[in-house]
Amino acid sequence: MIGRLAIERAGRLDTIDLDEYGAGAIADEAAGRANAWIKGLRHVDVAGRSLRDRFHYRGDSLWWFAELFLHKEGVVDALWRTALTLDALCEVEEPTRVGVVDGSPALRLLLPQVAARLGIGLLPGTDAGRGGAAARHTATGVKSRLLTWAAEARRALPIGRPALATGGTLAFVHSAFWRDATGEEGYIAPVLDALRGTGAAPIQLVGVGPRHNFQARRWWDPLTPAWRQPRADGAIVAVEALASRAALAGSRAVWQARHEVAAALTGSAALRAAARVAGYDAWELIAPELHGIATLQFPWSARAMDEAGAAIERARPRLVLTYAEAGGWGRAIMLEARRHGVPSAGIQHGYIYRRWLNYLHERDEMQPSPVMALDRGFPRPDLSVVFDRVAAHHLETAGAFPRQALAVTGSPALDRLAARVRSIGAPERSAARAAMGLADADRAAVVVAKRAQLGRWLPLLIAAVGRLDASAQPGGGRTRLVVKPHPAETPEVYADAIGGAPAVRLAPSSLDLAALVSACDLVVTVNSTVAIDAMALGIPALAVAMPNNLTPFVVAGGIAGVYDPAELQKALEQALWDDGARADLVAKGLSCAQSGGMRADGEAARRAADALVSLAEGGAGLASAVQPGRL
Repeated sequence: MIGRLAIERAGRLDTIDLDEYGAGAIADEAAGRANAWIKGLRHVDVAGRSLRDRFHYRGDSLWWFAELFLHKEGVVDALWRTALTLDALCEVEEPTRVGVVDGSPALRLLLPQVAARLGIGLLPGTDAGRGGAAARHTATGVKSRLLTWAAEARRALPIGRPALATGGTLAFVHSAFWRDATGEEGYIAPVLDALRGTGAAPIQLVGVGPRHNFQARRWWDPLTPAWRQPRADGAIVAVEALASRAALAGSRAVWQARHEVAAALTGSAALRAAARVAGYDAWELIAPELHGIATLQFPWSARAMDEAGAAIERARPRLVLTYAEAGGWGRAIMLEARRHGVPSAGIQHGYIYRRWLNYLHERDEMQPSPVMALDRGFPRPDLSVVFDRVAAHHLETAGAFPRQALAVTGSPALDRLAARVRSIGAPERSAARAAMGLADADRAAVVVAKRAQLGRWLPLLIAAVGRLDASAQPGGGRTRLVVKPHPAETPEVYADAIGGAPAVRLAPSSLDLAALVSACDLVVTVNSTVAIDAMALGIPALAVAMPNNLTPFVVAGGIAGVYDPAELQKALEQALWDDGARADLVAKGLSCAQSGGMRADGEAARRAADALVSLAEGGAGLASAVQPGRL
């Protein structure tokens, strides 16, 4: 949220929603500029060394976690988006005076600087004020202490360590997406099943991260002993349960050194000079982020490495694999697998966003540090198993991955979805439509997207469908919107926006994704992989909030796209009720999927398993020395 701005022009006072003004192309450019700014910090001098080389753990750079913190926290992105939005607004609207109605710390920090640069007056009540640095500093400090104390408290309990299957495949998965009801891993179950079918050694699942999705978490969750949590059949073990207190000695030292690290970062004259965004001084908000890297991110990252390393030492696997391998836990796991000489693999489980910093790398990042003897560069997996040529091309060109480290095997999720869609006959489709309150002549769009990503577009969709529903359609059909909550969120965050809108409803929990896309007439999303899957299956798809990470598919014509809210109602009506336009969209989608190598032949999981087995069998030459942990 940027906020609202009061602008005075020719004696008239108006209020402008900056989030709407800065949406679309400005937000997309800001995301790219923010990524580039964050990436550039690795070269900045901190006490005589580059930031990449200055802080390390067991010889490997902790920069790989610092950049994730700056990206994930969103402060840098907010600064760039606010700066670009204010610059664009002032150029177009030409205000004589401006002021903050309500707004983010970034707006309050940057607006006086923008006004001073352009010679624009400030309305009463607007001043340079504090930009939220103190609150941010306090929040990261509290979170850091909570996580550290919780880790220490859990290990003070006199509880034995659980047994592990050894000598096989060690698969790190997110605890929140382990499905207790089905006894199945939520993202890569088909690959794990296929791997078991190869006759390979046992698979041991290790759960990382919180045991609840982020909307359902409570502040006390980190204090709950991980090994006391119920597990479906004992197949998954929490990573925290595998590391003793002694195993955390290294990360404990990182925690104890956090204030010295913070002082080095915030005391760097070069970092101070680099803290400019679009020409404006952003130090007041950048400094707390640097402090957060030192006091929160570095201690957490070192502890994740300690815990992943302890699991690897206990399991003695032939292969380590995970998904989300480019995130915080994933990087810790890849570093430890590399350190212990165990072949590692990352398995694609969703669409790789083009603006996702986690997968954006320059060539030098893949190379060992010239000054750090034990550093071997970015902790990429030995093998990345990806869905299609689109993902492989992105990793090779934007991520600097070697071509030989990529295996295109297809999408097991697409295979599973395709098989399920093909199995749905007329009776089941009719029953699903009835469960959603749809008559035969009705046409419905199903929304598949995170609520946080939808933002203002969910109420815009609700309003547009309401207007369409009030219009006469062929055969007397009604227009409906069905919203499927994302598995990482709770239904309540969608229900609040839906309210009592008569043309909109939440998808019944009894209906799976295949039933929903088969029973509805259009898939609507912001960035979900489901739109790409729908495209490959000949189901019309529409992406809103353009430009976004689906832009390449929209440009290719395989997915319809909406850039301006004013275009939304027409786009929905065309994609739902214009049969000629629908047929054209389906044809272009199938062509786009074919050119990208997106196929649903039912063999993706087997191909992935074969690639993993080959990696495990050929990994004997990867051994390396395990180094003691220190900062």
